Amino acid sequence: MDEAGIEIIAGDSVTYDLEEYMVPAAVRKVLKIQKPFEIIHIKCLKNEMLLDHLEDEEHGLFKKSYFESMQEFVIITMQLLQIDQKEYMFKLPAVERVERVLFLKEVSTKLFKD
Repeated sequence: MDEAGIEIIAGDSVTYDLEEYMVPAAVRKVLKIQKPFEIIHIKCLKNEMLLDHLEDEEHGLFKKSYFESMQEFVIITMQLLQIDQKEYMFKLPAVERVERVLFLKEVSTKLFKD
């Protein structure tokens, strides 16, 4: 375990829904173009791109307090193991479209409260 209190053991994995905005913008952008099993290193010199997300309470990997206290830079190393692409909004039946819009409204409300 390092001094920031983060310990990741090889072989463990976590699942995130990018629409829930619990992952920093820099990581979200990379995940959208990353290929499965590719290992990526993200080096951030400024913390603005790491503070624009909701608190990661479920997994605790992307806690804002870690990034607020960063000194010089942060290196994030990750590997995408699997991706599940959601159906595009216009392809969904009306009932599912309404549910998705309500979910996105709930997430945006949380974002603007912080």
